[in-house]
Amino acid sequence: MSVLGTGIIPSGTPGTELSNTVRRIFTPSLFVQLGKAAPTLSLLLRSSRVARGGVAPVTFSLQTAAMVSGNWSGYLGNFAAPQPIPGINANAQFPQCMFLMPIPFLFTERAIQEKAKIVDILSARMSDARRFFVDAISNGLTISGTTYSTGLFAANNNTYPLAISTLADAYDDDTNVGTYGGVDRTTAYPSFRGNLLTSAGA
Repeated sequence: MSVLGTGIIPSGTPGTELSNTVRRIFTPSLFVQLGKAAPTLSLLLRSSRVARGGVAPVTFSLQTAAMVSGNWSGYLGNFAAPQPIPGINANAQFPQCMFLMPIPFLFTERAIQEKAKIVDILSARMSDARRFFVDAISNGLTISGTTYSTGLFAANNNTYPLAISTLADAYDDDTNVGTYGGVDRTTAYPSFRGNLLTSAGA
């Protein structure tokens, strides 16, 4: 709806006539004011690896003990013969996760827009799909009216098993998440604990 009586546009009947016969002014761009920036997520996605095929979980070999040793030496630089020290002795396994996002696009939408579009609706929806994914993987999702803490920055993920593991899972010192990636870090591999620092005040 045109805004009449402001700037150079008159009010009353002349303004109504102009509104009915002249196009509004559009800038051919879309300003999106949704979502939150997540620098940590950007860094994680930049270093991510794509898993293709297979039914087993994604497996990571863990080094849970030092594999070398050393000591101070004197002028001669002598040292004891090194002995092999097994240090890679556990595997962490994480289930693969899949995030689906159907993009709505009707044939009639394309037909109506084909020669008269200001903003391409399909391009806008594809761009919004990226924003929605970043927001969902950062902060969690509302599914069928229920909000799940499934985001990367949420508390430990024990409410929605299809979602990714959170940073709270990874950084926990076994207080809340004793087993991470199938590895018992409470008693078997305490070196796999995160360095959780609890706030001691405001």
